[in-house]
Amino acid sequence: MKKWIPAILNFIIWGSGYVYNRQRFFLGIGLIISTILVHIPILYHHIVYYLEMPGLLIMISHIMISFLLAYDAYKEAEKLEKI
Repeated sequence: MKKWIPAILNFIIWGSGYVYNRQRFFLGIGLIISTILVHIPILYHHIVYYLEMPGLLIMISHIMISFLLAYDAYKEAEKLEKI
């Protein structure tokens, strides 16, 4: 198993790297569902909102959480590879 695949999956769609690793499966499913529910309003708002201050803070926090989840999935895949 490639270690970078779950990292990329978790960065793009939160939780999908956990499902790929077959570890923390229900956490992964929950994160996928919450990601979908959080991004539904984006379809209904104009992009201008995300260029204002609240939108920038949301975007920065989303990217930061994505990096942390990607790192966690990578480390988890590393542990699984050693087993």
